[in-house]
Amino acid sequence: MIGYIICLIREIGYSLLGIGLFLFLWQILSIISSEFIIASPYDTFFALNEMVRTMDFWKNLVITLERFSLSLVLGSLVGIIFGIAAGIKVDIKRLLEPIRWALMSVPPVILVTVCMIWFGIGNTQIIAATSLLIMPIMYINTIEGVQAVESNILEMGEVYQTSFVMLLHEIYLPGAAFDSMEDSA
Repeated sequence: MIGYIICLIREIGYSLLGIGLFLFLWQILSIISSEFIIASPYDTFFALNEMVRTMDFWKNLVITLERFSLSLVLGSLVGIIFGIAAGIKVDIKRLLEPIRWALMSVPPVILVTVCMIWFGIGNTQIIAATSLLIMPIMYINTIEGVQAVESNILEMGEVYQTSFVMLLHEIYLPGAAFDSMEDSA
């Protein structure tokens, strides 16, 4: 028990030391450069404190959280659906791999610009771009989760003539969810 407490104190100490080092380097950079290029930590936190006191800050924060939540749900849902299909059927994986590689190889700045051209500037563009950035990650993690399901469990499902829906619900989805959660942690 005492060893655990010492280890915990050590971890917290190094984390606090890392934060202090970051703030120290930030302060040094703000002194070396112009305040218009890099503001000091004090000026930044003072400005943030002023912003938090305005109603516009909270309105914009709610809008941002709504956009992010919708993007996360949409990108995750599409990635999980395609990932399950690709994890179960190799032909579907072969079909979707070029799209996945294209999405993952395009720099986010370019993807945002393309979405801006397609959808204009606004909610749709932001949600589409963020969803397209999230989708391949969820797709890959879901495929890995589905493929990590042990073959003997699937064979047992075949022996008992389990329906595809039950296999999906009881075996594939838990395997995919566990692997996705494990990889994102």
